[in-house]
Amino acid sequence: MMKIQEMFLKPIDRRINGVIKVGQNQEEDKKQELEEYVVTAELKKHFQRFFANYVKSIDQPMDEMGVWISGFFGSGKSHFLKILSYILDEPEVDGKKAMAYLTAKDAIASDPTLVSNMERAAAAPTLTVLFNVDSKSTSTAKSDSNAIVTVFNRVFNERLGYEGSIPLLAELERTLDEEGKFQLFQDTYQQVNGVNWLDDRHKFRVHRSWVEKALVAMGYMDEDAAKNWSKEASTQNAKLSISDFAEQVHRYIERTGKRVVFLVDEIGQFISTDSHLMLNLQTLTEELGTKCQGKAWVIVTAQEAIDDMTANIGNAQERKNDFSKIQGRFNTRLTLSSVNADEVIRERILKKNPKGHDTLTALYGAEETTIQNVVDFRDTPHEMKKYQNGEEFAAVYPFLPYQFYLLADVFTSIRKNSSSGRSLSTGERSILGAFQQAAVSIMREEEGALVPFYRFYDNVDQVIDHTHKIVIERAMQNPKINPNGDTDCFAVNVLKVLFLLKYVDGIPLNENNLVNFMVTQIHEDKASLRRKVREALQLLHANLYIAQKQDTYTFLTDDEQDMDRAIRSRNISQADVVAEISNVVFNGIYDQTRFKVSKGRGQYTYGFNKAVDSRPFGSSQNNNLGLRILTPYYDQRDTNDAMAVSLLSGQNQEAILVLPSNQNDYYLEMQQAMQIEDYLRKVADPQQGKSTMLRTIKQSEAVQRRDAAVKALKEAIGNAEVYVNGNLVSTIKTHDPVARIQDALTILLDTVYYHLKDITAPREEENIKELFQKQKQGTSLFGTEAEEVPNANALEAVKTKVEEKTQGFDAVSLRNLMDIFREAPYGYSDTDTKWLAAVLFLKGDLSARIDKEPINRFETDPGILFGYFTGKRNEERLLFRLKATIKPRELKAAKDIIKEFFNYTEPSEDPDRIMGNIKSHVQNLLQVLDKKANKVYWKYPQFPGKPVLEQVKRQWNSFLEISQPEVFFATLAKTEDELLDLAEDLQPVQSFLDNASQQKIFVESGLTPLYLYQENKDHLLDAPLVKELAKQIRDIVTNPTPYRNIKDLPALNDSFRDAYMKVLEPIGKEMEEAIEADAHTVQDALQGKEYAGKYETQAVRTFEELKESAGRENNISKLLGYRERSASQCRHFLDTFDREDAALARKEAEKPKPQGEAPSAAPDVPPATPVKEKKVKTLLARDLMPQSVVILREEKDIDDYLAKLRQKLEEALKNADEIKLR
Repeated sequence: MMKIQEMFLKPIDRRINGVIKVGQNQEEDKKQELEEYVVTAELKKHFQRFFANYVKSIDQPMDEMGVWISGFFGSGKSHFLKILSYILDEPEVDGKKAMAYLTAKDAIASDPTLVSNMERAAAAPTLTVLFNVDSKSTSTAKSDSNAIVTVFNRVFNERLGYEGSIPLLAELERTLDEEGKFQLFQDTYQQVNGVNWLDDRHKFRVHRSWVEKALVAMGYMDEDAAKNWSKEASTQNAKLSISDFAEQVHRYIERTGKRVVFLVDEIGQFISTDSHLMLNLQTLTEELGTKCQGKAWVIVTAQEAIDDMTANIGNAQERKNDFSKIQGRFNTRLTLSSVNADEVIRERILKKNPKGHDTLTALYGAEETTIQNVVDFRDTPHEMKKYQNGEEFAAVYPFLPYQFYLLADVFTSIRKNSSSGRSLSTGERSILGAFQQAAVSIMREEEGALVPFYRFYDNVDQVIDHTHKIVIERAMQNPKINPNGDTDCFAVNVLKVLFLLKYVDGIPLNENNLVNFMVTQIHEDKASLRRKVREALQLLHANLYIAQKQDTYTFLTDDEQDMDRAIRSRNISQADVVAEISNVVFNGIYDQTRFKVSKGRGQYTYGFNKAVDSRPFGSSQNNNLGLRILTPYYDQRDTNDAMAVSLLSGQNQEAILVLPSNQNDYYLEMQQAMQIEDYLRKVADPQQGKSTMLRTIKQSEAVQRRDAAVKALKEAIGNAEVYVNGNLVSTIKTHDPVARIQDALTILLDTVYYHLKDITAPREEENIKELFQKQKQGTSLFGTEAEEVPNANALEAVKTKVEEKTQGFDAVSLRNLMDIFREAPYGYSDTDTKWLAAVLFLKGDLSARIDKEPINRFETDPGILFGYFTGKRNEERLLFRLKATIKPRELKAAKDIIKEFFNYTEPSEDPDRIMGNIKSHVQNLLQVLDKKANKVYWKYPQFPGKPVLEQVKRQWNSFLEISQPEVFFATLAKTEDELLDLAEDLQPVQSFLDNASQQKIFVESGLTPLYLYQENKDHLLDAPLVKELAKQIRDIVTNPTPYRNIKDLPALNDSFRDAYMKVLEPIGKEMEEAIEADAHTVQDALQGKEYAGKYETQAVRTFEELKESAGRENNISKLLGYRERSASQCRHFLDTFDREDAALARKEAEKPKPQGEAPSAAPDVPPATPVKEKKVKTLLARDLMPQSVVILREEKDIDDYLAKLRQKLEEALKNADEIKLR
């Protein structure tokens, strides 16, 4: 058998510099780094890309001068960065140029272009500045937004030989150096102070006076200037702007002709998610690129690609957009994958000699199946690779393939979650070293041995923080865990695995997976190993080294153990746990507040009582249904006693689910979650920082345990035994918890609400509306008679219940019916009950009233009926009784009245329909009569029939107000004779109102002549024939029933007009003569007048029109008025002529006298008084005494008449100088 240490090409236990530290420069280390550097295919591509871009900047100016190297921890970023620095700086190592080591490697030598580019880069004079940014920054650097440039300035100064920690001192050294006086300053300082400047300058703040003396002694400053400068340099930390730093680098390049390359390790860790630091780096690279044009490069490493870093920085989106520039500057992006690390490990450590290779391939060939099955990880989203073939087995032995990928995640997670673990990133431990150390630990084993995962712990035990490390140390020293004090204790090794994987996502640390991590041989006895792992886990859990969450285990840190111990001591009672389980069941797993039946559209919902064990859940516990969950902790009855559980379910009308007694994970997980929550809620945080973080972790654990409890509880419910109403149910096959509860409640509901099956067609409000619409349309409610009536049994149940509830004079409200049929054993929906009541009402089985007013199903509008039956406010107001019976005699009387009054034969025997039809016909009749009456009586109130119409309206309106059918038909029967007589009276009235010809005769031959006679009867006193004819017409017109005599009116009217004309014609002749006389008077007044032409035509037309109008007038009273109208026109014209005459007189008086006529010489005679204008007034003689008849019987009468005439003439003269009588 071959031992493992004999298989390797190089001694496995030789000294290997596992981590390439930036800043590590020992000659031997450099040689090993260069000699053993493995140029993988991936690295070759990165070399090709980098040097291709780099040499471009040698040939031409450019500002894309950034390189971003990314890769997970241990991928070789730092080593690659350092190799680049060796090539660019080209140091000599053990008598050979660095380039010689690299170009000797086949991967590089095989590419002439790459070799050429590397040689060109190496040949260009270059100052390389290689540093780890974290180690070169101060402890408070990250709080300074200018931190990046500060670190760059420091390492740049140090690389040039200046003081890095004191910027102003470095600036003095630089200035002296550029002026060629730096050596003089050092010599002077040595002479004045007796010590070497380079050895003493770090004490500047103590020996600043020595610096002052040297500056004065060399003549560089006077004493005051030196004091001022030293004071400022020692008391102020001068902040260098990025622009000034870039200019400083540019000056160096111009002065020396060298290129400058900054190689910065772990920039990603330093920046992390700080947007200010990222912007600082961006600005720095921008300034260097702009000012140095490709002669200054910045090469950085980070675990994340630059795109991922800028995307993850916690900042506003608009700030993220600012990082587009830095992505442009770092145009060369190189990513090192896990494949690269794997290949390096295989090449540097695990490469086998020929014998070892052959032995291993032979072993794989013989034991392939055993080797492939040596580990079997389950439920791991994380990729856990196996050997692909014998070659891979030989290449990676004694390791398993999954370990190469998993260990990188382990190191990354420890670095992130352990304060001391950060030293992993600065060089103390590496993946390379971890694999070597693990291999060394079993190198004396024989072929077939494997490296268990816990062996990697030995590589990190010195760098993890105390709270993790102390747990492993205590376990080693704990006699309960390690009773024999073994250095290789199995239980402790299990604990190490749990620690290594504590912070790695994607690997459930259950028993099966832990067994795989503990495998040490390809022929491992898995059963024995599983037993040992199980015992170790139980032991570790009992002693609080680990925590268990269902089937997974977690390493507990020292602080977590203290907290876990305190948590486990929290007193959470069984009642509290059951209460929380109740909450999970009824507010989570089955959170239905009401049980919904799969019937209709979801309107069938039922309240149900809820309980877990003996603890009710919720305040509503008065329902007809119940759901109870019994846990193994139920103490009132033995849950394994089927008879007891059956009895319990039958007593309370419950569905009971008995959870399996062997499944109580939900209880334990819930109890532990509640203990954590109780601790976090009631125990104050003793310290900030780590304790706060642990509390957050515990809070997360509580959530996880609750989730686990819910999952386990669902599984338990899915497997529960079901008892319904006293019986064990075996027909429920589903194991889905919600479906199982639903099925149980369905069975319970069928036994409690056993009449719900009578609802064969669930109803909704639309169905109720449809009923009333069909009723209005006169169609059948349910199609043909042959069709089955839906919900027939339910209809009969409602009818029976109404009959039962309305004995005597009681009525039952819709609300009462809904309450009754909502409960067991019915369970109808409220809409079902409303629909059932509506059907019975429309069929005539039930009578209904709203408050005290009966409802007629035929005469009430469907919309109103729908509102009665569905409106919330009407549920108490809508009352039902069984339908009352109407006497046959009363129905016959009603039909006779309909026949006589409306000429309609009623076919129905339904009292409601008959009553509705009567009211409908009455309403139509009254509407028609109102329309006809309104059309004629407002214009001709003398028309006959109005009293009959009013009597019809009064009589029928009284019936319309009767809403109770029994009263309606009884009243109709009592007034049958009266109504039949009224129908007979109404017929001729309707005929007259419908006969326009008769109405015309009545108006033109009746009302018109009577009106004429009435207007002129004072002028017809001597016309007895006219008076007699007018009386005969009046007798017909004023008769209440003149309809048979209306035909006589035309002849009477003709006779009346003939007699009337005989009186009218003489009066007309007289009026014509009077008008002509007035016309002659006006024409005489115009004779010889200067203005005659102005009025002559107008005067003729005026009197002609009067004469024509008088000739058409047949009203004597109006005709006599034409005499006055004519006289008025005559007076108007005469007054007008008087005004014209006066105007002419004034005009004549105002004319000037003829020329040459001298005024009379009478200087002493006073001037003559002006002649007053004469006022002339024309009167008509008939206006003085306008009486048409004057009776004179004696002389005194003559004197009186003349006295009156004289008085009027004297009054007229008072206002005129002259009167003209015409």
